[in-house]
Amino acid sequence: MFELKAREGLARLGKFTHNNHTIITPNIAVVVNPNKQIIPPKELENEFGVDLIITNAYIIKNSKKPIKNLHEFYKFSGLIYTDSGTYQMYSKGEVGITNEETLRIQKELGSDIITPLDVFTLPSDSKLDALRKLIETNKRIKNSLTQNMVAPIQGGIHLDLRKKACKELSKINPLIYAIGGIVPLMNAYDFKRLTEIVLACKQNLPSNVPVHAFGAGHPIIFSLLALLGIDLFDSASYALFAREGRYLTEYGTKKINEMQFLPCNCKICASHTIKELQNDFSLLARHNLYVIMREIKLIREAIHEHKLFDLVSSRIRAHPSLYYAYKWLLEQAPFMDSDPVTKHSAFFWTGPLSDLRPELLRAKARLKELGFKKVPRPLKLMYPFGQSEGIKFNYSKKKYNDLETLRLLADYQLGKGAGKTLFPERTRIVYTRNRRINKAFLDNELLCVLRASDGHIILHKAGAMRIKKFLKKVEVNKEVAQFPKSGKSVFAKHVVKASPGIIPCMEVLVTCNNMPIAVGESLLNSKEMKEFKSGVAVQVREGL
Repeated sequence: MFELKAREGLARLGKFTHNNHTIITPNIAVVVNPNKQIIPPKELENEFGVDLIITNAYIIKNSKKPIKNLHEFYKFSGLIYTDSGTYQMYSKGEVGITNEETLRIQKELGSDIITPLDVFTLPSDSKLDALRKLIETNKRIKNSLTQNMVAPIQGGIHLDLRKKACKELSKINPLIYAIGGIVPLMNAYDFKRLTEIVLACKQNLPSNVPVHAFGAGHPIIFSLLALLGIDLFDSASYALFAREGRYLTEYGTKKINEMQFLPCNCKICASHTIKELQNDFSLLARHNLYVIMREIKLIREAIHEHKLFDLVSSRIRAHPSLYYAYKWLLEQAPFMDSDPVTKHSAFFWTGPLSDLRPELLRAKARLKELGFKKVPRPLKLMYPFGQSEGIKFNYSKKKYNDLETLRLLADYQLGKGAGKTLFPERTRIVYTRNRRINKAFLDNELLCVLRASDGHIILHKAGAMRIKKFLKKVEVNKEVAQFPKSGKSVFAKHVVKASPGIIPCMEVLVTCNNMPIAVGESLLNSKEMKEFKSGVAVQVREGL
């Protein structure tokens, strides 16, 4: 079960529950080699907060250690994910294991999440070879699908093949979708092509299943991939880099033998000298893992605070390839249906790329729709105009009285013409102590509250009924209609249909048999409301 709790861009702060374990996404599956446990899984769990590990069925098959049950062997209480051996096929050139054999081994080991033996596609593969590998991979997935299986997506660098794979696999119901064949691109710092592939996959996959980027394990790329909607990462980079004497940071990798200072305050760096890290790769591995886990947690909090765009803007300065990948991504404007219409935090303008963020694109489009060349002054109350730093808007000089202000805000937020319908001449306005517009009444009935934090009109029963034709609709089945009517939230599994164009944090009308029964705020977009089977779709404010 997967449900969304917060979001920004295409990123999802979510809860993924499987086999009685719940983890928060974005998350990383820390790679554990049964033969070389540099950091024991128990320590991963207790000291680093790891609740998801990934191990390899091919390595276990050839291990001299007898392993009957993964949870018992690793003494790990979180989720255990097993890889099939595909990466060994790529890195070593051959694998002595079949798809049937690897699946049998994973099941016998009691793996929580199992992976079929997909056919790794190289960036250098021709389109014909990539297609052949895609067909074989999809055949293996379909022939062996179980409730806890991952569906790897191949197709190489050919975006039409990636889309083809996604559309075919969208017809099944795997536990997780995993984008494969991308490690060589990350190793080559080809982040633009990586971004193109991930976006092509995300746009052609169902929204209600977590998406894993196979082999993505360097913190330099986490925030950008999270913004693209990647929910799960994995890598052995913490150990592999340590063996090579490489010190991980969020902005790149350093050679420990060339460093004079430790620019980190993790437990390892705070209690050991640089010489000790140079002489003990297990200490270096622990530092590397602290950095990885810290970045994952930072990304989660950034999504919660609606600050992930700001985090990405700072991280892309680490490498030109990251910068140009992010620039290309913004130019595609893929966030318009998923990025919330309003946010908890102010909009920070940090340079020309900020002009391509969905908040400003949406604002410009709405102003054009309303016929304004300059920004009307009342919009200083509303996000992003009044809740921004570093950007100057071109405001008009026209003055508005308070009723005109409310009407303009309604037209901007709810659609052209909504203002006069919602606020007739006899509207009574209530103010705060510092004379800010607070509430609007009609015939002693509360129409709406003007939220101080972002200037958004928060509709109540009387207001929603006046402008119901302007509001997007979320239809629920009659068996549950009593719950929204009494002010309880609408769950995604009860949504029968949703109007096109619903965006998170939008005012919506809940209906049953086309009759209004509640008003509230959307937490999912239209596509997600149709696809998700868990979590809240609409936070109901008031039954009608």
